[in-house]
Amino acid sequence: MRRLCLISATAAVAAVALCACSPPGEVASEKKIRTATYSPSTAWPLGPDPATATGKDHPGFIDCVGPAAPVPLSMSLDCTTDNDRLTAITWLTRSPQGATGRGTRVTVADDGTTTTIPGVVVELSEPIPTPGGDEVFSHVVVDGDTMWLG
Repeated sequence: MRRLCLISATAAVAAVALCACSPPGEVASEKKIRTATYSPSTAWPLGPDPATATGKDHPGFIDCVGPAAPVPLSMSLDCTTDNDRLTAITWLTRSPQGATGRGTRVTVADDGTTTTIPGVVVELSEPIPTPGGDEVFSHVVVDGDTMWLG
């Protein structure tokens, strides 16, 4: 009897240990999805003059999330809904301290109405270091208004 209890207890412990190794409802599949990997973004094309739009001598910009990238031709001004964007940005000046450009602001209202405003001035400034060692602009001003991207 004692032996039967010992065998039952061992089997129960083994069953609990095996259950802990795989999530409930797991279905084996041939399709595997890679997670927690790094993939460089191609979402930000270079400005009109790639020779001045890239390089360690000028800070980049992080468009809401992702790796630091060269100053973009478009950028989101509302990271939660993407209903406020600057597009077709032409960078007029760029230095290690800041960048100034003009673009078209496109906003989408709650009812789906789209408003387009050309000739909007965008300024990037206040470079800060990233954990990776690059510098990115942390301050965005659009037509004189500071944008809180978040």
